[in-house]
Amino acid sequence: MQSEEEDGLVLAKLDDGEDLITALKAVAERHRIESGVVHWGIGMVREFEVGYFEGREYLHKSFYRPAEVLGLHGTLTLGSDPPIHLHLVAGHSDFSVAGGHLFKATVNVLNEIVQDQLRTDLPVITPGDTVKVSAKVVEGTRERIQVFEGLVMR
Repeated sequence: MQSEEEDGLVLAKLDDGEDLITALKAVAERHRIESGVVHWGIGMVREFEVGYFEGREYLHKSFYRPAEVLGLHGTLTLGSDPPIHLHLVAGHSDFSVAGGHLFKATVNVLNEIVQDQLRTDLPVITPGDTVKVSAKVVEGTRERIQVFEGLVMR
């Protein structure tokens, strides 16, 4: 696994045989990403398991052959369990597609994945707090800032 950071974005290159989720957690730890986003990923996976949430539980389906990563995105919060929440869409050699919540995957050949740190300088807002939100309003050629104030309900 290799990773580098530029302008707040982290590009990770994962190697053949690596556990995708374990490797992404290691990248987040290396770059001190406590709360972040997995923007996208490309490459191939094998031996992966995805799930479909039916409202109470996940239906699980495993795939063993290599598949092309068509979409990979999600969130990571190192202090939570699970620390990484990913969704995968993968295409097979017969052009069929499978996807869902990713439970496990092995990197096949190479994966390139971009992660980003979420802002941590924002205030904590809880129900009962009064907040002000500013919005830019454009009316023809005139612009103004409209401030809205309200109570946080949930």
